[in-house]
Amino acid sequence: MCSRAPRKRSRTSENPQKAKFAQRVAPGKRSDRGSCTGGYSSSTNSSRGTPYALASFILEDGSRFYYDPSSDECFLHACECVRAGSEGGPFPEPPETIKALTSARNRAAALEATCDGGGASLGLFPYEREALLERGELLPALWIHPIEDMSE
Repeated sequence: MCSRAPRKRSRTSENPQKAKFAQRVAPGKRSDRGSCTGGYSSSTNSSRGTPYALASFILEDGSRFYYDPSSDECFLHACECVRAGSEGGPFPEPPETIKALTSARNRAAALEATCDGGGASLGLFPYEREALLERGELLPALWIHPIEDMSE
């Protein structure tokens, strides 16, 4: 949150609408129309037509793949894969972000950017890293396997 001293009333006193807006909205809030870095003025950037809150990485064909860096889809997918693998079932369909990693120009950087918060840095990525980084393949990780029945 940006913190600044309150604005002087003399600037906005000639326009009651501006005065009301200056009192109501603190700088740095999302509704502050993007005046501070990181603020959002709308769902799209009107000059480029790209979403504000999305990050991207470059694909092999030169296009960009946009994703939401605040999304938990990588972590949740890893959890679903661990559960499915521990029960002996197949992995669920990967989300579009993980599918796009297979065709990223720089797979290592894209993996770090997209799934770092989702467990990749903790070793929770449910696919073999080497196969993804070298060949662009999504192969189930060897550490995910059915749990043996230990009851006797």
